[in-house]
Amino acid sequence: MRFRRGELSTQQIVVLIIVILSFAVIIFFFFRLDLGGESEKQVCHDSVMRRASLIKTSGDTLGDAISLSCKRDYVCITKSGDCDLLDARKERVETKNETYKILAEEMTSCWWMFGEGRVDYIGKTESKENRCSVCSQISFDESIKDIPEFSSGTLDKDDFYEYLANTEYSSKETYLRYLFRTSDLESLKKVSVEGQIIEGSFGKLNLDEQYFISMGITTEINSGWKIVQGLAVGLGVISLAIPGVNVATSVLIFGVGGAAFITEKILEDQKVEIGAIVVEGEGVQNSFMAPTIVAPSNYSSLNCKSIETLS
Repeated sequence: MRFRRGELSTQQIVVLIIVILSFAVIIFFFFRLDLGGESEKQVCHDSVMRRASLIKTSGDTLGDAISLSCKRDYVCITKSGDCDLLDARKERVETKNETYKILAEEMTSCWWMFGEGRVDYIGKTESKENRCSVCSQISFDESIKDIPEFSSGTLDKDDFYEYLANTEYSSKETYLRYLFRTSDLESLKKVSVEGQIIEGSFGKLNLDEQYFISMGITTEINSGWKIVQGLAVGLGVISLAIPGVNVATSVLIFGVGGAAFITEKILEDQKVEIGAIVVEGEGVQNSFMAPTIVAPSNYSSLNCKSIETLS
């Protein structure tokens, strides 16, 4: 039987169907892999490196001439797949460790985007400044409480940091080592105040609240978080009062691998809550607040002069 011009043969129809299905599969994997999100992280990283390069070649005077193209990522962690934040990227989890992995990956992405503590993307200023970046805003769907370890409505950050210490980020190092340059978690939690050792805790997350994953950098000269002889003096960062311990206000407490912010909240058994870890720069004079999970209500305690990310 002869086909009239303009008609499709069976073979052509089959080929067309295969092409359409192949295109649909490609589109599916594009969104499944969140390549758009990855490209935004790359854009941010590239803008940080461009600014750092300009600062290095211009004598630290033109850093702000290049704006950072860094956007806050909105993430909803859910067991059921439901989320109240409509524009958030949904991350479905079934277990505690899957939840921890999402948080760990958001922290490592934040650290990588802003140069891993190896580049100065701020430069010198006339005054002491701490500049911060909110890389992610994290929310937890109600269904997350169906995971047994979260049934109380809280996430134990000490347990999460144990995960960071015992889980490989790469073949060379754990998450803890990559983020805080130490593998000694117990030493990070032991803080020294005028010669007295106090056991610290990273506290708990209330799963009904939202949180920022944030990091920060100090200006090179007279850095606000710079460690001096084991005690880092802050810039009105925290008002601290521990019964029986004579401590000045506005301090960061030194620990192996960095320093720890101490929040106003005193935990049970005289433990203090560690808000963030500060590490010295590699190859630069800046200090860096390594990525940390912080409630928006406590963000002002970090004493950030400005936020380097767009909401």
